[in-house]
Amino acid sequence: MRYRKVKLSLPYTLKNRNGEDVTLETLIWENGASEAIQRLQQDFIQPIDIRAIEAASRYWSAQLHPPLTLHSNFTRFALPMDHPKSKTEEWQRINNDFKCILSSGHIPKDNNLIPAGLPFGSKARLILIYINTEAYRNDYGIISMGKSLSEFMKKLGIHVTGGQNGSIRYIKEQAARLARCRFQFYYPKSFDSEYQIEDLAFANTQLWEITSNKNSWVTELRVNKDFKASLDKHSVVLDAVAISILRNRPFALDWYIFLAFRLQATTREKLITWANLYGQLGSRTERIIDFKIKSIDALKLVSAVFPTARLNVTGQGVWVQPSIPVKNRIDSWLGGKTHIQAHSQALDFVPAHKKIKGENQCPQLLD
Repeated sequence: MRYRKVKLSLPYTLKNRNGEDVTLETLIWENGASEAIQRLQQDFIQPIDIRAIEAASRYWSAQLHPPLTLHSNFTRFALPMDHPKSKTEEWQRINNDFKCILSSGHIPKDNNLIPAGLPFGSKARLILIYINTEAYRNDYGIISMGKSLSEFMKKLGIHVTGGQNGSIRYIKEQAARLARCRFQFYYPKSFDSEYQIEDLAFANTQLWEITSNKNSWVTELRVNKDFKASLDKHSVVLDAVAISILRNRPFALDWYIFLAFRLQATTREKLITWANLYGQLGSRTERIIDFKIKSIDALKLVSAVFPTARLNVTGQGVWVQPSIPVKNRIDSWLGGKTHIQAHSQALDFVPAHKKIKGENQCPQLLD
C-alpha cells in the first residue's frame, strides 16, 4: 500500500458490539435503522455516524427513480457555497489544468441592467441538475421552468412556502442568477485539438438563452447548440434518490457529484491531492485543514448513498480506487441500459425495487 494512516475508507464502516467492521449497507439490511444504532459500540458513535445511518436507511428504502444527469464540466468544480461578497464578483475554480470562471449576468429593471449575482447554495445546485437533465432528454434543448414558480418548485419536489424567508423567494432568486450566469471553461495548451476546444469548452459562455420571462422570473430556457451537443456526449449519470437525500447539504452534494464523474473512469488506484481537491471544491474563506475535516464528514454521508464508491482518505489526499459507477448500479436495478430520455418526466417515481427490515417509507424527492 502506497499510503499510510488512512483517516477514512469508503465504503464507510462502523464497529459493532463484537468489534467487527460493518458497512452502512450491511447494518441497514440486517437490522433496519432503529436497531442498527443499538448494535454499534456506543462509545465510538458520533452525530455524523447517526446521520449517515439515517441517510443509508432512506436510500435503501427508497423507490427506484429515473436517473438525473449533469454535464461532466459541472462535476469538475463547485458553485459558491455561500452568498458571494458582491453581485459583480467572479468565481474561479481550478482543477489541475482545467479552469472555470463564472460571472454574473444582468437583469433588466427600470430601463437599466443590474447584476443578477452568482448562483450559490444547495438550491442552485439542484436547479443546475434539473436544467441539464431536461436539456439532455429534450431533443430541442428547451427547458420549461414552469408556467409559474410553484410549478417549477414542485417539479424539483421542493416544498412551496411564501413570505420573506420562504422557499419561493429563494428559488426565484437562484433561478434568475443561474439562468443569466456565464460559464467560461479553459483547458491547457496541450489540449490543442479543435474537438477539445469547441466541444468541451463551449464556444458560447452563455450556455442557454431566456426565451420568455415575467419580470425577473424565467419561464423557459433554450440551451445553445454547442452545449446541447456536448451534453449528449459528456453527460454524467446521477442517482436521483442520492441527490434527494443530500439536497440540503451542498458540500456533500459536491463530493457526490465529483465522485460520480471521477469513479466512472477510474481503472487503477490514483491519488488526488488535498491542494487539487481544495481548488475544485473548497470555499474562499475556509482553511485547507478545515476543508479536510469537513470532507471526511461529507464523505461518510456520500457513502450512505453511493455504496459502491471505493476510496481511502489520507493526509496526502484521497486515493480513488476502481468502483462500480452510479450508471452501472442504476442499470442493474432497471434491468438494462440507462435511458434518461426515455422518461416523460425526469422527476417521476417508478416502482420500488427493495425493502429492508423494519422499513416501509420512501423519501419524498427533494422535499
